[in-house]
Amino acid sequence: MIAIAFKTEGPSSLIFRIHRWLTFLHNHAPNIAAMDLFVVYALVIIRLERRELVLINITENHTAEWIARQITKAFPGMRLRAT
Repeated sequence: MIAIAFKTEGPSSLIFRIHRWLTFLHNHAPNIAAMDLFVVYALVIIRLERRELVLINITENHTAEWIARQITKAFPGMRLRAT
């Protein structure tokens, strides 16, 4: 199985693909940045009638109270009713 992976014939060979990747990295190194992603929850509220972005907010720990607070911020004149 390893011998098949290191086959040196044809453009689909592992060596050819590694060489292409290293060439790409070398050519674009000045424009490459590192990032780290964290687990957060995003809430996006859009008013569909006007296609208007009303609110974007993120949290590490979403609760019902947090969501209700965000809705109250997005629609200050609206009264919320529990169902």
